[in-house]
Amino acid sequence: MIESKLIELNLTRPIATYRLQLRNEMTFARAAELVGYLSSLGVSHLYASPLFAAVPGSSHGYDGIDFGTIEPAIGGEEGFERLCKALSRAGLGLIVDFVPNHMAAADDNAWWQGVLEWGKDSPFASYFDIDWSQPKLLLPILGSTYADALEEGVLGIGFNANLGELFITCYDRRLPLTPPSYALLLEQADRPAVAGLAKRFAASRYEQGEALKNELALCASDPENAGSIERAIANAVADRGWLQRMHEAQIWRLAHWRLAREALTYRRFFEIA
Repeated sequence: MIESKLIELNLTRPIATYRLQLRNEMTFARAAELVGYLSSLGVSHLYASPLFAAVPGSSHGYDGIDFGTIEPAIGGEEGFERLCKALSRAGLGLIVDFVPNHMAAADDNAWWQGVLEWGKDSPFASYFDIDWSQPKLLLPILGSTYADALEEGVLGIGFNANLGELFITCYDRRLPLTPPSYALLLEQADRPAVAGLAKRFAASRYEQGEALKNELALCASDPENAGSIERAIANAVADRGWLQRMHEAQIWRLAHWRLAREALTYRRFFEIA
């Protein structure tokens, strides 16, 4: 869709560009309204800030999460199509600010979540510049030392019953657990149907991951099994030693945010998280 619309536009060499910062009420519809004015100024090309899906509420779009989706908040594909038609009618071209090194390491970024879940085995592992020679992928998001955060109860365990997914909660974040570590929780369940999945998860690989999570979701659709999982979570969270073991079983390691400057294990553009 994006490629076909761009082909319809003026592909001549830019003579004069005008940059629009999309978002903050500057939508595709608003941009289309300005096309006639820009043409009267002698502008040959509209230069648009990043228009792909970004973190919800982003004011600039440089914290992208999906380069295959046009940001719904500024009009989505339909709005983009209308803008392209307006530009084409006026004889203007379009330059898109595309910066693949700008991605948000956020819960909404499916690629990043896949890496946190499966590490080097994730199909998205090569999409990021990560130093896999290090023992763990460092996540410097804590407001204190890890030991203090653990003692203060910052960490918890959550379960999405619809998707069969377990995750660590940390402040307002949801950090996916690697599926083999699900066994640490499921083996504590007091229902055989739940506990019986533990060994299979412990030996799971990427290829079986989604199927096993679907089985867990199906299992949790039984209220008694769901209750067993919730009880196992409550008991686990009350045990700091168990939480530590679960944390150690992950591909990533939580750390104080100040460690980002000296110990970060992946390349990022901005210094501040």
